[in-house]
Amino acid sequence: MGKSLAELAALVQEKLNTLDDEIKTRTAKFIESRNELNTILKRAQGNLLTKDLQDVLVDPVAKESDFFNTKSFQTLIIIVPKRDIKKFLSTYETLDELVVPRSALQFEIEDKDDLTAWRVVV
Repeated sequence: MGKSLAELAALVQEKLNTLDDEIKTRTAKFIESRNELNTILKRAQGNLLTKDLQDVLVDPVAKESDFFNTKSFQTLIIIVPKRDIKKFLSTYETLDELVVPRSALQFEIEDKDDLTAWRVVV
């Protein structure tokens, strides 16, 4: 006929435990996804010092021809505060003997902290 009250209570308790475990698993996954999203948003909203430059230096800001990555030449990206651009331009060629003269190129990027991105070839 039917099951005893103790058996029914045990079945209900087992089902509740299963549902509780599933909720805990889904909650943990949700928290992990939310944290990943917050990390991505912080990087995207940050300044040039914290952003992933591979996401920033894309067409139309930068062209493939702006970068040199050969056996003899490498491209460096330098972040310079706007207030120091004149100083940077007057000194970057002397920072190292491997710097290619007149290789500085500014990328037109809006930055909330008045930072600029420059390419220098070495």
